Amino acid sequence: MICLLAIAACSFNRGDLDNRTCEAADECEPQEDCTKGICLQRACKTPADCGQGLMYTCEAGGCRDKDCEVDSDCGAGFSCPGGYCAPPFNVVSATSTGHTSVTVTFDAPPEPGTATTLSYYSVAGLTLSGTPAVSQSTVTLTTAPQSASSYMLTVSSVVRNADYASLTNATATFTGTP
Repeated sequence: MICLLAIAACSFNRGDLDNRTCEAADECEPQEDCTKGICLQRACKTPADCGQGLMYTCEAGGCRDKDCEVDSDCGAGFSCPGGYCAPPFNVVSATSTGHTSVTVTFDAPPEPGTATTLSYYSVAGLTLSGTPAVSQSTVTLTTAPQSASSYMLTVSSVVRNADYASLTNATATFTGTP
């Protein structure tokens, strides 16, 4: 009888496991991998084993991301875009690729919904048109005909795909192709 009471007192909440299932790593916490359909903590010996993109520590053989509420909770060079300390997100360069096109290169893949919004880009002295095309960390824009002048490209509201971090450096210059 005591055995039955002990078993009845123990409970198993299947719902706690259901929210740990996954089909891909982006459904898991940053310090986890999707392994055989379940989010599991990534193993490590040093913080470098945990990956790039966030500030990690290696505790008891498992990766742990540094949580934050505001940017000052993180160290120098990191911000707090989504509750995790992350490195900055930047426009690396802009390059004219023809008389009416320019590519913008980011240091990480941008979120496609924001990266394909034309109004989030401006180039002083040029009109932009069409829908921006995204390929990994590069976005291609269609411009009015360029001259062999120096142009300043400014990006606003485009966020990093991995964690929705805002841009830190959002400008780049390029020389037009006549």
